Order: sequence, then structure tokens, then C-alpha cells
Amino acid sequence: MLSEHIIEPDFLIKLAGNRRNCSDFKREFTKPSPRVIGLYPKMKKLRKLALVGQSDDASELEKTRLIELLSIIKDCSFIRNSLFNSEIPFIDNISLLDVDPINHTCVLETENEDANIRAKVLTLLDFEQGITSLESQVLVPKTANYIAEALAELVRLSQDIIIVDPYFSTQPGVWNTFLAVLEKSVSNSQTIKKNITVLFDGSKNSARSCQFLVDTLNREGLAFINDITQVTFKDIRENGNEAIHNRYVITNLAGCSLPYGLQETNQQEQDEFSLLTEAVYGTRYQQYVELKAVDVIASASIK
Repeated sequence: MLSEHIIEPDFLIKLAGNRRNCSDFKREFTKPSPRVIGLYPKMKKLRKLALVGQSDDASELEKTRLIELLSIIKDCSFIRNSLFNSEIPFIDNISLLDVDPINHTCVLETENEDANIRAKVLTLLDFEQGITSLESQVLVPKTANYIAEALAELVRLSQDIIIVDPYFSTQPGVWNTFLAVLEKSVSNSQTIKKNITVLFDGSKNSARSCQFLVDTLNREGLAFINDITQVTFKDIRENGNEAIHNRYVITNLAGCSLPYGLQETNQQEQDEFSLLTEAVYGTRYQQYVELKAVDVIASASIK
């Protein structure tokens, strides 16, 4: 549901020279757009490279636009766990990135034919000619593999992942999908830490206790579980602020609506996964991440 982009500072400098380009950039990198930015280098260094690289002859308007672009990036990015060498050009750093498979897009001022870039490349010229917006809604066959694949980039790029599914249980149709999503979250992930929380309604007939879920996950003996910092199960109840019914995956980067949840049925049935708008994301984040819509009855974790 998300697509990572690595932004060259020179791209931002040139982009700031055109008001329409800046507006298009804001549209493409504001929720619910699937486009997010992997900070490479980290925000402080990226900001310095952009501001120092801007010409002294740049107008006050261009300087203001560049600062606005950097502000947008700060709100739609994550810290990438990749070393950046300030002693060599940005394009050479990109060439040295060791990522397999390549899952990101490099957004550059111009395409350097001599650079050894294995990733997709989007240039300023491409941007000025008009790029196609990515879809924020997809149809997903309701099987564990398809559901996990649809959520793969969202959970891979995110550090904090909250799965909201009132009917979560150890029944195979739900549990197998959950395990597949866990594996996708750490497969080629660039985040430093990975925290996953499952919110469920323990009063449902199929529900199990938080400790039972922890014990069941431990018994799976998953090789990749050590790559996850913490998995937490929380038994929640309505507190009068929101009816607990809908299903979501909410992360530090975006939120996704899963009408039927993690339950798999068969490949012929399809569910529509949709990225939440900025306003809806903010509301659901307060309700289910900050826990303002629910009371926590019990909790158990694997660390």
C-alpha cells in the first residue's frame, strides 16, 4: 500500500523554483498518497544539504518553498537504516546501497547514465511532465498470501504497527494471515525497530486471552520473530467513544482500512483495502494508537 522514495537534495532545490511543481509534490506526498520518503540521509543532514546547496541568488520565494518542501518530507518519511557517506556525492551513495530486492524509487534532478543505480528512477523532467498518482485503494483476494502481500510495503516501511481486528483469534483463517503479515514486516525492512500491537475484543466467542496468544506465537518457533522488537496483544472494550467493529492496520506512516479484516476465505472473494485520508487517519490514530476510544482490559507481550 506504500511506495518508498529516496529524494536527492538537488531535486528539491530545483523543484523549489516552480510553484506548480511544489504543489504537485505536496499532492503526491500527502496522505492518503502511497508515496512516502525514506530519509537518506537523515532529516538533519538532508535539510543541511538542501539549504546549503541552494544558490545565494535564489529568491526569497524559492527559499520559502524549499523550507516548505522539507517540512512536507518530515511529515511523510521514516528514518532509513542505511549509512550515508558525506565525503562522496549523493548519487554515489545511492549506487552503493545494498538492498535486495530493490523496493524503492530514486527521485533525482537528472538521470546519470554513469551511475550504477538498480532502483527505479524518477527525474525532475519526469515530474514536470506529470507523473501518475499511485492508487490508494486495491482489490485483494481474501487469502493469507494475497492479504499479506497487499500490506507488505506498509508494514515493511513502518516502525510501529497497530492491527485493529475485534474478531482476531487463533482460528487458522485469521492466524495464518497474521503470521504472514508478521513475516512481511521484517522482510527487507529498513526500519531500526519494529513494534507490532494487536487490538482485539476478548469478549467475542472465538477470542483467546492475551497470554494464550503470546504462548501460541512462541510455540510457532518463527525464525524471523527475533527481528521484531516487540509483539503485544491487547484485549480492548468500547468506552462509549467509538463502536469497535471496523478493522484497520494503523502505523506511524499511514492507516489502511480492511473491511473484512485478516480473515481469509478463498481466492474468488475480494476485499477492498483503502488508505485512510489524513483527517480520518488522525481520528483513528487517536482512537486506537493513543487508545482514546477503548479501554484496555489485559495485555501481554513478546520482547
